[in-house]
Amino acid sequence: MRATSSTSIIPRTRLLARLVLPMLVVAVGGWFAGVPAQDPPKKLPKPEEYDPNPPKLKPVRDPEKSAAKDTTPPAGEAGGQRQPAGELAVAARQTNHMVLRQLFLSLAVPHDVVTMRQSGAPVKIEPIPQYVGPRPRFKDTIKVRRLGSDGTPSSQVRNLAAHEILGIEPYEQIAITQVENFLKEPYDRLPEQDLRYLSRRQMLEAAAQTLTAVVRFHESARVLGQRQGKEWESVEKALRKKLLEVEVGYLEELARANDWDAAVAAARQMVARYPQTEDRELLAVPLTRIIDQTLKAGGEDTPRLVQQRLKTLNELFPGLNPAKRIGEGLRRQAERLFAEAKELANRGRTKEAQEKLHQAEDLWPQLPGLYDARIKMEKYHSVLRVGVRDLPVELSPATACTDSERWAVELLFEGLVKLTYDPETGQRYEPGLAEGRPRLIPMGRQFQIARDAYWSDGRQVTGADVRSTVNLLRDKSWIGYRPSWAEMIEGVHLGGDPFQVSLLLRQGFLDPLSLMTFKILPPDLTWKNHAPFARNPVGSGPYQYHGQMTQDGRTYAVFVANPSYGRRVSRRGLPLIREIHFVKSNDPVHDFKQRRLDLLLDLPAKKVQEVAQVEGVVVPPPMPNRRVYFLAINHRRPALQNQDLRRALGLAVPRQKLLDEFFRPRPGVEVHRPLTGPYPADSWAAEPSIPSLDRPDQAKGLIGQAAKKGLPSKLTLKFPNDDPQVVQAMEFLCAHLSSELGITIEPEALEPHRLRDDVELNHSYDLAYYHYDYPSDAYWLWPLFDPSPDARRSGGSNYLGYRDDGELVRWFRAAMMHRDFPKVQEYTRLIHDLVQSKMLLIPLWQLDTCIALRKGLKPTNIDPLLIFTDVEHWTLRR
Repeated sequence: MRATSSTSIIPRTRLLARLVLPMLVVAVGGWFAGVPAQDPPKKLPKPEEYDPNPPKLKPVRDPEKSAAKDTTPPAGEAGGQRQPAGELAVAARQTNHMVLRQLFLSLAVPHDVVTMRQSGAPVKIEPIPQYVGPRPRFKDTIKVRRLGSDGTPSSQVRNLAAHEILGIEPYEQIAITQVENFLKEPYDRLPEQDLRYLSRRQMLEAAAQTLTAVVRFHESARVLGQRQGKEWESVEKALRKKLLEVEVGYLEELARANDWDAAVAAARQMVARYPQTEDRELLAVPLTRIIDQTLKAGGEDTPRLVQQRLKTLNELFPGLNPAKRIGEGLRRQAERLFAEAKELANRGRTKEAQEKLHQAEDLWPQLPGLYDARIKMEKYHSVLRVGVRDLPVELSPATACTDSERWAVELLFEGLVKLTYDPETGQRYEPGLAEGRPRLIPMGRQFQIARDAYWSDGRQVTGADVRSTVNLLRDKSWIGYRPSWAEMIEGVHLGGDPFQVSLLLRQGFLDPLSLMTFKILPPDLTWKNHAPFARNPVGSGPYQYHGQMTQDGRTYAVFVANPSYGRRVSRRGLPLIREIHFVKSNDPVHDFKQRRLDLLLDLPAKKVQEVAQVEGVVVPPPMPNRRVYFLAINHRRPALQNQDLRRALGLAVPRQKLLDEFFRPRPGVEVHRPLTGPYPADSWAAEPSIPSLDRPDQAKGLIGQAAKKGLPSKLTLKFPNDDPQVVQAMEFLCAHLSSELGITIEPEALEPHRLRDDVELNHSYDLAYYHYDYPSDAYWLWPLFDPSPDARRSGGSNYLGYRDDGELVRWFRAAMMHRDFPKVQEYTRLIHDLVQSKMLLIPLWQLDTCIALRKGLKPTNIDPLLIFTDVEHWTLRR
């Protein structure tokens, strides 16, 4: 209702309305019968009706921005609030082209059209909430209000029954019809000097602008209750379908003109309106056509230009893999460049040939023979042979048990970020699946996943895969579930961009990125299909597993370059080594001399000097790492709940003697260190005031105290059977403890997977030679002592089964709640002291990492534990 400038006449007006309105209803009761709705002309208007100097059309503007800049109240506003379709009134005022002005004005005021049964005349009315359509079936009556020729609503409301009308056409359908009629007109075929002339691009721009405004009206009407009921869903679907059709047509026009920049700018505005994959595919087609035209045109700069445009397309339409649409053209162009490279190489023009190969790889990296040709031309050797203690069997991050299996996981899978190690600067984090540095957000980090990252089976990696992985790791039925980790992670948030993920924490943490290095897994992985997956995994890492092969009587585990990995722009041409073969090496000296090895991992310190003497072999200095070895104590055993017994066992272990005799190259050599607690020696977390634990005299006194509560007649010590040094050391230790304490300690060597099952799944052990790998230099020990039922169950991280009396948990909680490093260090050292004093586990030693490699192998950023975190950049030349 419009207010007048004089408030004095309002009472009089209201009084007049009360007196006159009943008579008006009687007098003009037939107004619905004879006044038709006003529609735009069906034929081309005559030229003289138009402005003689029509300006050129501006590009279609974002309606929200246009509305924000224009403050003039358009027709159709009510109560001082802009209605979304009022944008068309603004558009009409902003153009001098009368064809467009007429189109915009015809829909500037939202209206429905009712057709009366008696007269057959259409009449404009205010939009009504319920959907009626062409076949009225409503009960009772509906209230309608007629609109005047200027769009002003009548003060009179009429109740109509279903039998009085032929139907009601909604505003949304009216807009679709008028846009269709407008686009059928041959304005684009008129001479350009004709005042009615519009290019096809201008027509489609105007049609899109019109339908966008109508869509916005509909969205607002649904929210405000001006359109009610499920029947409107089909109307909205038809409206959006028509808008999509028009916008695709506009992009097609730009494609015909080969106008890449304009097409990208338009698509960037459109794509946010279409979350559905099938709709985005339609929008992507015209842009792929431009790239196809670029390929056909050819030219020296074509590969670079096409690659740039493909990257833009991947950013605009993530998940659609637009290269598939133009794959044949890309492949042919790559084949041509490959052939040219071979010809150049035959003529001795190696540098030019390499450039051609790189261009071909940019366009179609999976072209057969291309990768090998580049590796050969750049004089990289294609196969890296790695000596390991045993061949990997379980290749899933959830079940990898042995070192060779953990190393294989680094080849096959990626995290959002990866931990790398530099001898000079220490640990740092680098992008994995994420592009660039993560963005700091409240209680978390935001990552942008590489849009051109793919699984080894060709599927694209998205934020949904990160979310499904986190959900899997938080699932109590999952074999890799860790409640201590799940307790820290709030969840994953996905925004409008399917490649943007936010990982949220429940609380602050000293090293939050260490919680985000977990390996991302394919989205269809469940506990039911995990067993076959672990033997034939699908990952996004630089290599993929090709099973085992036997050659010259030796069995190899074969990993070949993952072609999907090299498709990423940031990983183009990587990895530089085509294949990696793991082989079991029982005699590394002989294998190096026979040139059967390029790299030996886990080199025994006692063999360092002998291996280093082999010609062409280098043995770097031992590398300290984040692994601590200890005797795991099963606190579920009543006898081992005796603290005096645990301390007696711990103080009776001759650490220095064991290290000298079984692990060090010779006594006194500064390699490998005994521990005084659960943290690495010389780390910031270790309490320096704790003296050596080699105290046999105190052990004998404590065993007497323990005997008062009763001693077990026998305890078993389980350990892995895959390392002769360990087998000999543990057998010696069992004999030593039995002799010193008068308790039979029985040794039991087990295959590593069996040992893992007995300790972590079945809890069927007394003592076990075990290790714990800290995820980072934050030294997060909490998972090992998490007292929750989930952590103590089968497969839980607290396989020790320790039930805390409250003191240890209090210090752990305090350390995890603080970000102030001095405070964290204070609490962590209290934990060190408490674990040692109660001998909750029996600390043993920290074994430095020793490796040997050929001089032609150039590894980068070797992490002493994970080894292959940066393997894609390694090179091997013979």
